[in-house]
Amino acid sequence: MPARSTSSARLRTSMRGRNRNSVARFIGAANVIKGTARDANHVEFAGATLEVVGATLTTGQSAPVAIRQHEIQLATQPPAAAQNTLKAIVTRQVYLGMNRDYMLETADGTSLRVTTPTETAVEKGSEVWLTLPPARCRALSR
Repeated sequence: MPARSTSSARLRTSMRGRNRNSVARFIGAANVIKGTARDANHVEFAGATLEVVGATLTTGQSAPVAIRQHEIQLATQPPAAAQNTLKAIVTRQVYLGMNRDYMLETADGTSLRVTTPTETAVEKGSEVWLTLPPARCRALSR
């Protein structure tokens, strides 16, 4: 009878104490924002209230929320609907051929990474509005 491999058991053991925020970043270029739960599915972050899906939240508790960089919509004008919208400042913009990669700073100093189509060109220092679609804002369990 062959010996059983313990490598998967070791991996599970080593991952038990890992921060879920790190896992969210690892599985696919996600921004992890740190807000405060207002209720079971709303988080206060950078002066805005975000509707989220995923883990059930406890009012008043710290609430990490993951959203992938390509799912955030960036606009130079305020959007018509204010749901899940917040202001930010462009701190970096890099042309990558098929898209542009932005670093943005929110009112509370949080840095977010956003990827847009090449046609969206906004200069460093510009004020922008970000829309974070509720179905793409995933509350992480603690």
